[in-house]
Amino acid sequence: MSSDRKIPKHQVKPLKRLPVQISIEVVEALGGTSALARLCGITASSVSEWKQEGIPRAWALYLRERYSTLPVMKTAQVLDF
Repeated sequence: MSSDRKIPKHQVKPLKRLPVQISIEVVEALGGTSALARLCGITASSVSEWKQEGIPRAWALYLRERYSTLPVMKTAQVLDF
């Protein structure tokens, strides 16, 4: 059997993301787009996308743990995510 079956788009759940405004605050608190991209080992365009669409859940959880002392990481939206 092949596992090449496609899941219909209506069954795919969108990624859970932090709200855009909080995402922008997180990016700026960590030094901006380029600095955060270097910290995460990803491209600046990916981080720039976070500022438009919100930080994906997996990255938000990582950043919350890694940079827990930053004030923005102590907001309710980040803590309860």
